[in-house]
Amino acid sequence: MKSLSSNFLRKHFERILDAVPDGIFISDAVGVTLRVNRMYEQLTGLTQEKVHGHNVCALVDEGVFDRVLNPEIVSTGKPATHMQTLKADKLPLLSHSPETLRFLPR
Repeated sequence: MKSLSSNFLRKHFERILDAVPDGIFISDAVGVTLRVNRMYEQLTGLTQEKVHGHNVCALVDEGVFDRVLNPEIVSTGKPATHMQTLKADKLPLLSHSPETLRFLPR
């Protein structure tokens, strides 16, 4: 019963994320990509399959992103914002705070 409940909550959470009209990219405190929503995929051209499980620093090394904020936020404990340049010449706003990182698994 617990696994059914857990699976239900995960699916419900994914539906909520996909209903949000903003692009959402979720990573853990060390930068491993956990989830992107549909709007993020539409805005950036990057799919869940392309980025899931990849460390954001590795995505910078591959040229997918120009910069990541996870290491800066973890080391300073302060919010940070950056206009992201993607390989596809799209410019999403990247914004994180230490508070958002606390909700993610470490």
